[in-house]
Amino acid sequence: MRYIPFVAWFICLAALILCLVTFLAGIDGDVMENNAILTFNTSSLGMSKYNNSSTPALSENIGSLLPPGVTQPPSLTQYLGVRDWYSMHYLRTCSGFFTASSSNPSLLTPKKINITCTSQGAGYAFILNELLRNGLNPSVQALADDIPGSRYNTRPWYSMWQVGQVTGISAFITIPYTWAGTRRVNGYCVLWSFLSYIFFNINAGLVTHQIFSARSRLGTSIVPYPLGFLALTWSTCVAMFVVFVLMQIEWRFQLWTLNGDRITLYRKPKYCSWHSMNALGKPEQIHETQIRDKE
Repeated sequence: MRYIPFVAWFICLAALILCLVTFLAGIDGDVMENNAILTFNTSSLGMSKYNNSSTPALSENIGSLLPPGVTQPPSLTQYLGVRDWYSMHYLRTCSGFFTASSSNPSLLTPKKINITCTSQGAGYAFILNELLRNGLNPSVQALADDIPGSRYNTRPWYSMWQVGQVTGISAFITIPYTWAGTRRVNGYCVLWSFLSYIFFNINAGLVTHQIFSARSRLGTSIVPYPLGFLALTWSTCVAMFVVFVLMQIEWRFQLWTLNGDRITLYRKPKYCSWHSMNALGKPEQIHETQIRDKE
């Protein structure tokens, strides 16, 4: 049993599990809702226009939607036809409400309730103000103009994540063939794990950049950084990088072993080098050179 690829296989399994958890987050009522890519806080929508003398018509329309006796609610969204928050996932969009504080009913807490999710096609585009415009009561649709019309295209993220997942699965399937040290397939494992790491890393970079740029544009209308999502995304990258490094080391041991011989090395031979170009040299020639030098 070769211990290095054995450990690499389990780390690869962990990377794929993290990948799937990130990719499938957003199921109705699932605690993984906290792992959304972006969550937009719309609970304050209409509050600045309500009882605002500068927009009397819109203020009157908002007031007409409130039930009798309600004058200062913590949020107007449920009366306007929309929700307190909206979130993006790879394959779903979700929305819901925030609970009111028990100590101060005029304030909202971060706890999410009444979560509903809608499946989306691969690589969908998310535009928040269009979503709000479609949900708002016709008399107050002008409120959607207060939300920036930023378009979030998930196709690049989705594509990179899918390719990383497929190449990661290829590495996961191939690595067990290296455990016995009799099959010289370590180079393929290095290739699959390297490609998986690269595509996961590109995806993580694109999504992280989008998250930071969204916060800079929307300010307080976006919920704080999605630490759960970022942790899962970058942990997947790190895990696959570790797999690549371990299989790279094992591949060197394969290259330092003569064809047909079982791989039994666990340390670098004196006549070999860690340099990539030297490692690709033929072991037969290295052995012949060593014997000639001794003579």
